[in-house]
Amino acid sequence: MQRPGNFQFRFEILLLFVVLEVVLFGANSTLQLIVTIAEYLFLLYVILFKEKEIGIMYFLTFTLLSLGLENYGTISTLPPTFWGFRVMGFSFNILFSILVLIICLVSDNFKWSMKKISRENKFLLFFILYSSFVGLIYILLLDNYIDNFKQDILTYYPFFIYLYLLSFLNKESTIKIIKYGFALTVIMMVLSLITHKMMQYGLGNYFVLQNSFAYIMIVAIFMMKDFYNRWVYFGLILTMLFLLVNGNIFIGGKQIILFIVVLIWILITYWKSTPFFALGVLISVFFLKPIFQIAINHYMGSIISFKLTQVYSILDNINFTSLAKTKSSIGNIIAEGITLYHYEINNILILFFGKGFGGGIPDLFGYLGPWAGSSGYAAHDLLRNDFHKLHLPIFEILLKSGIIGLILYSVLIIKMFLKKNMFTFLSLLMLATVFYVNKEQLLLTMIFLKIANETEYKRTHETSMIK
Repeated sequence: MQRPGNFQFRFEILLLFVVLEVVLFGANSTLQLIVTIAEYLFLLYVILFKEKEIGIMYFLTFTLLSLGLENYGTISTLPPTFWGFRVMGFSFNILFSILVLIICLVSDNFKWSMKKISRENKFLLFFILYSSFVGLIYILLLDNYIDNFKQDILTYYPFFIYLYLLSFLNKESTIKIIKYGFALTVIMMVLSLITHKMMQYGLGNYFVLQNSFAYIMIVAIFMMKDFYNRWVYFGLILTMLFLLVNGNIFIGGKQIILFIVVLIWILITYWKSTPFFALGVLISVFFLKPIFQIAINHYMGSIISFKLTQVYSILDNINFTSLAKTKSSIGNIIAEGITLYHYEINNILILFFGKGFGGGIPDLFGYLGPWAGSSGYAAHDLLRNDFHKLHLPIFEILLKSGIIGLILYSVLIIKMFLKKNMFTFLSLLMLATVFYVNKEQLLLTMIFLKIANETEYKRTHETSMIK
């Protein structure tokens, strides 16, 4: 909780961070390193000598605002930026988060209580611990590769750090992270466009730089009306629409699917309360095909048109075997589903109990091999015939924790979908698509979950008080 007169969580400091991220993109590595060290020293100073909670807020927000792997996909050596800086092969961001954790543990009376953990975080806790245990068994049986196991550990284990650090923040603080984060992401995109500092996706396809907020941005920003004043909100929306229509923002297949899911959720959630609005959404769903065709033609010549065509192919032709052979992201996802299904049906133990962290699947039909090395999988996945990182959470959970984890996950997703809490829905979108991709998306998912659960708790508590 921020108190008057104490050190504050300032928008201006976050804005400076964003400006430096954009301006230094592609700059001299020595200059990048100096700025990165200064940023981490600032965080350490705030945590040790000012307000610990404010320092945690800055650290988490810097982590989410920093430019990630999407922007550096075409280079072999990561730059020494806030996100990319490495020490002895380890992410300095992770090492610093461990340092912050230790500082907090030393200065705080640490008390662990399962009662404070939400249902969704309990699922993640179960999934991580269970998959770790099963993965270790398969390593001992020489069926899982140790480097893949380590990669999963580095992706998922920040969960424990973030769970503890977020416990220091109240609902207002976490909302402020989201509020400032989305606004600054729009500013970052505009700065990127103005300065011509762009990410490259594929050959010759350039888009504005992306941070961790950017993935969910095109959906979430339209739901943020209550968190900004009218003019700021309309300014953010108009800027986003301009960037979207102009094709400056990268739109992937998952984001297109997200948009369809959002339309269905709005239809189900608001049908009774605002029937005319829901009717408009229903019409949009009914006319999805022509809408897709218009959008495909609008972005013709861009990778966005290709992505739209991939999703449209599912609506137009439900032939999964044919789609699995196509060189497209949607084809790759379908190929994974078919391969995983046949692999687990023929391995009943894996079907029920999973393969744990480090677990992979063989390329049974030759669908996955063409993606190794260039995108999707590591080159050694092809050499080993063990494809490790799957592209949908439902596949990842089934492979790692079997039907046991899949049932728990499915029940959780259904319950979240039926709630009318906006932040619960945003959490659902993250859990259904990208929470497992990297630690930053895991963090953003956990922030949404924290806000959603504290909102739910407040509503339930107020109802019980009235009774």
